[in-house]
Amino acid sequence: MRPSFSLLFWINKSKINKSGEVPIYARITINGKRAEIATGEKINPDRWSTKSGNVKGNREDARTINAALDQIKVKIRGIYNLFVEEGKAVSASLIKDVYLGKKEKEYSVLEVFKYHNEQMHALVGKEYATGTYKRFETSLMLTEEFIKYKYNRSDLNLSELRFSFITDYEFYLKTVRKNNHNTTIKYLRNFKKIIHLAVANNWLDKYPFLAHKATIKEVKRDFLTLGQTHQILSTALR
Repeated sequence: MRPSFSLLFWINKSKINKSGEVPIYARITINGKRAEIATGEKINPDRWSTKSGNVKGNREDARTINAALDQIKVKIRGIYNLFVEEGKAVSASLIKDVYLGKKEKEYSVLEVFKYHNEQMHALVGKEYATGTYKRFETSLMLTEEFIKYKYNRSDLNLSELRFSFITDYEFYLKTVRKNNHNTTIKYLRNFKKIIHLAVANNWLDKYPFLAHKATIKEVKRDFLTLGQTHQILSTALR
């Protein structure tokens, strides 16, 4: 569903200067929440049209200010439309930050992993068992070890993840950590859950491991012979 969006310009009469002018602000409202941006323009309040949201008249300074406000409007609407077209979560404060040139926060792999585990820990006994939480803590430790081993770094930004990360991680778990296939796949599934969380929160544009298949192999267990059963029982009864 497309979020509601509105943009209007208004004057702040509480900030009148010595020349009798007041600053003009742009107010962005998305789904009822607001963010305001100072346009850098000033005008005498008597020359401002609240109804149309611009400067009255056709004087040269009025045309100049109104043209500047139109440019601001186009830029803000363009930022909003881009977020919607790309399917990203959007808010008034986020549009303000982008307009002002503030870079969106970039999350790291271990940062998201720790965020997930903290939430899981708070739900132990309610939605998760203690053993499940401990397995994800082990997965976090292994992921941190792998990043240090492969990249000689303490962490990676989510935007740096490529398909090769998951295949190299699988190889690391099987060779360096000497895990069997099924144990390796369980750790990879835990890691993939973290990346799904990042995608769901729009911290990562797309899921980088879509082509990777993580399948548990069926373990065939042979039945004990009658002699083996008798041997186990006789040993247990000694």
